[in-house]
Amino acid sequence: MSQGMFAAVSSIRANQTKLNVVANNLANLNTVAFKASDVNFKTVFSQTIKTGTIPSDSVGGSNPMQIGNGVSVGEIIQNFGQGGSLFTGRQGDLQIEGEGFFTIERSDVETGDGGAGFYLTRAGNFNIDGDGNLVTPTANRVLGTRTVNGNDPATVTNVRIPNKLTIWKERNPNAQVVATWIDPFGSTTAPAPTDPLNATPEAEDVTLVNFSISPDGAITGTYSNGDRVTVRTEPGTNEREIYHVTAEGNDFSVSGTGTDGPVVVDYANTLAPEQIQIRMAVCTNPSGLIHEGSNYFTLGPNVGEVSLGIPNQQGRGQLTSGSLESSNVDVAGEFTNMIVAQRGLEAAGKVITTQSQVMQTLINLI
Repeated sequence: MSQGMFAAVSSIRANQTKLNVVANNLANLNTVAFKASDVNFKTVFSQTIKTGTIPSDSVGGSNPMQIGNGVSVGEIIQNFGQGGSLFTGRQGDLQIEGEGFFTIERSDVETGDGGAGFYLTRAGNFNIDGDGNLVTPTANRVLGTRTVNGNDPATVTNVRIPNKLTIWKERNPNAQVVATWIDPFGSTTAPAPTDPLNATPEAEDVTLVNFSISPDGAITGTYSNGDRVTVRTEPGTNEREIYHVTAEGNDFSVSGTGTDGPVVVDYANTLAPEQIQIRMAVCTNPSGLIHEGSNYFTLGPNVGEVSLGIPNQQGRGQLTSGSLESSNVDVAGEFTNMIVAQRGLEAAGKVITTQSQVMQTLINLI
C-alpha cells in the first residue's frame, strides 16, 4: 500500500516546486529584464512485475507489466526570450535588442580574467556616480572595452565618463592654435609647449553637459564649450580609438594628428577608449548561467563559448538608449501553470487520503 503513498508524495513535491517557480515568476513581473522560468517533470524508475516476451511459433508475445513510482523535477529552465520595451527617457537607461549581456565588475575578484571577474546582466538601469562611473543600482561598475571583437584583460576597465575636461591650447604669434592637449577630469599642471619660445598653452575648464550612448555602446560626452569626446573603430584595426570633436567641427584623434587641424595629445590623467565604450557578452548556452541575485548572473560550467566585445557585432545585440527591457513573464500562461500545479497537488492529496483510508480499513479488520 505504501507504494501509492510514496508516488503521491513525489507528486506533491514536484508540483510544489512548480508552484514555487510560478510564484517567483509572478513576483518578478515588473523586474527589469527578468527572464521567466518553467518546470518540466520526469518519471522516476518503475517497478517491473513481469518482463515482456517475444512471439513464438505457438504463442504471441506479451508486453511488460510495470508500476511507476512517481514523478520528480526533470529541469527548471529559463526563457531568455526578448522582453518588451519600457520607454524612460533617462540617459543612463539601456535596453539590449537581441542577444547578449552587459558585463559588470565584481568587487570580490579581479576583473578581466575571462569569466570569474564579472557579472552578466540584461538589466540596463544604470546611473552615473559622483566620479562619473556608470554603475548599477547596487553600485557595481559597468565594464568597457576597446576591443571590437574578443577580449584582452589589458583592454578592460570600468566605464567612466569625464565630468570635467581641461583643454590646453597652444597658440603661435599669429594667434593660431598649433597644438591642443586634452586632460580628462581636470588638471592644474600646464603641459610643455611644442614651441616654448613663441607660444604658451592656455587652459580652459569645461564641464559635462550631457551624454548619449549609440547602438554600438559608444558614449559621446558633450561639454559646456560645445566640444564632444567619443570613440569609434580605427580603420583597419580591431580597436576603438578616442576622438575629440571641437565646437568648430574639427575632428581629431586624441593620440594622433588631425587631418585638417592641430595635433591633439592626451595629457596627464589618460582617458582610455574602454572608459567610454560599453562591453557586452554573448554565450552559447545562456541557460547554463547561474543566478546570483540583483539581476546578476555568473558563468556556469555549461555556458559554452563566451564572446566579448562591443555591442552590435558578432551576434551581440544593439543598444537602445532611454529605454529598458521589461520582464518576459506571460501572466496568462503563469496562471494556467498555477491551476495545473494546484490540480496536481489536489489529486496527489486525494490519493494520500484514499491510501490512508484503505490502510485504516485493513487495521480495523485485524
